[in-house]
Amino acid sequence: MPLLKANYFDLLKNRHWLIIKNHITLKKLANLSRSVLCYQMNRAQVTSFPLYAKIETTDRCNLGCKHCHDGTVPRKNFLLDYVLYTTLIDQLADYLFEVSLFDQGEPLVDPRIVDFIEYASSRNIGTVISTNLSMELSEEKMTRLVESGLDYMQVAIDGTTREIYEKHRIGGDLELVLGNLKKLIAIRNKLGSRRPIIEWQMIDYESNKPEQKEARMIAKDLGVDDFAIKPDCFSTYPTTDHLRENRCRLLWSALAVECDGMVSACLTMDDETLYVGDLTCDSIMEIWNSDEFVDIRKRHVEDSPGNKIFCKRCNRFDGRGH
Repeated sequence: MPLLKANYFDLLKNRHWLIIKNHITLKKLANLSRSVLCYQMNRAQVTSFPLYAKIETTDRCNLGCKHCHDGTVPRKNFLLDYVLYTTLIDQLADYLFEVSLFDQGEPLVDPRIVDFIEYASSRNIGTVISTNLSMELSEEKMTRLVESGLDYMQVAIDGTTREIYEKHRIGGDLELVLGNLKKLIAIRNKLGSRRPIIEWQMIDYESNKPEQKEARMIAKDLGVDDFAIKPDCFSTYPTTDHLRENRCRLLWSALAVECDGMVSACLTMDDETLYVGDLTCDSIMEIWNSDEFVDIRKRHVEDSPGNKIFCKRCNRFDGRGH
């Protein structure tokens, strides 16, 4: 019983729960049940619809952080078509609990990002962005962000000194970031809003370990809602010696949309072999059970030595701390 109680309270503090709790409906719960059933029964063709979507509105970024800009992922320098986005949201609004409006790019460099957030929020979908916050932001832009319906904002700050911060957030300005964070929280408080929930997120590097305690204290003093240290998955992923112990649930519950409209079965790996469709040509309902998506689910379930699907070597979402 103590373990069950601990897990229950952990759930109530979980970021995803905080994002979706105001957007739960009976129809979404029924779809969730179908999704779990399809997963447990190893169905490659599913009768449920996505519960979560990662939608990249742009892959443009104002920084050059090594873990993103390592040269392995070419930048398309695109902005996602807004009509394509609203069509996608309309098709999935009855099923989606949450949409993350970021991936390789910095969402706040997209001048339309507030419009994207507002539209998803208007369709009763939880929203989250992750930002470096290292840019000039007007009070009007910050106010619109607070009023947009955004549920959660992660702010990536990997150091409390310029030396360490700039080592990881290349091109960033720590003083500007902290100033923006302070102003944003002040605007939210002035408006009497409890949203967005703001998290200071710090990637756990050896170089910033001595600054993590101070970062937590600064975050508390600023009035940040949560402080999270994220494992450095980038330097250990993907692996050559890792073999999954659990099947990835995301193939049955989530998808990623890139800024050019390409749909991937994977939320973390930029690999053309995991593309399952193109929203400029097909609807999301067609793509969700396309031959490509069904084949990936089928191969993921199989456990033959000749199965080279990337998922088998993925150390993310494997229940082992990554």
